[in-house]
Amino acid sequence: MDRYLVSQFELENPFPKIDISCYLEIFDKKNEYYITIVENGDCDRYILFLSFGVIEFEEDKIIFKDIRTGCDLVMTKVGKELFVNKGYYFMKNKCFIDRGKSNYSENYSMLDMKKECQRKIRKNNSYLNALNLNQIPLQLGDYKNGCVHIDLDIAFSYRIYYLVGKTKIYLSLGKWAKQGNKLLLQDLSLDCNFVYLIKNNYLYSIYSPNEINDTDRYSLDRLFPFIMR
Repeated sequence: MDRYLVSQFELENPFPKIDISCYLEIFDKKNEYYITIVENGDCDRYILFLSFGVIEFEEDKIIFKDIRTGCDLVMTKVGKELFVNKGYYFMKNKCFIDRGKSNYSENYSMLDMKKECQRKIRKNNSYLNALNLNQIPLQLGDYKNGCVHIDLDIAFSYRIYYLVGKTKIYLSLGKWAKQGNKLLLQDLSLDCNFVYLIKNNYLYSIYSPNEINDTDRYSLDRLFPFIMR
């Protein structure tokens, strides 16, 4: 494996009273990054690759361009820390603390960014080509893919959360809208839309935070007595 230098950061107090951390790794020579959420314990467990992609620089801002969602996270360097100007709501007005540099990253060996990007393009094209032009009703309720959940309610509000045991870790809050057979979730903190395709009692992730697994399909886990046509 090629040698590389990794700048490592940890988000200050991301989830109060819960022993879960959020880490940022920047590959200095590649201008690539990973943001992960990790459950701490006797053996740390990676529970979510929240964001990964490439980095661009604009004046004093660092732009993190996420491959999976198509959204931009924005940070400003303040001394050795990175202040979050725009990110997921639990990052708001917080800093990533400098934890030093390393020439090893477990993330790098777990997730091949180039292959994941190619996989996403293939799957998105496949889903969009198979898009049903007939209107499909949207069943409101709680959908899940692994431990990632999407909660859609009658007030047009949504919540994306990660379920650890019985604890909900909220990743994104905002408003949802149905456009044909597409579901748009407007993240109020990132100021961008997550996109899903609607099928009978399923959602398929097009641009959204998701686990790294073999399926982009969210199954209906808990039914609400409302259907949006």
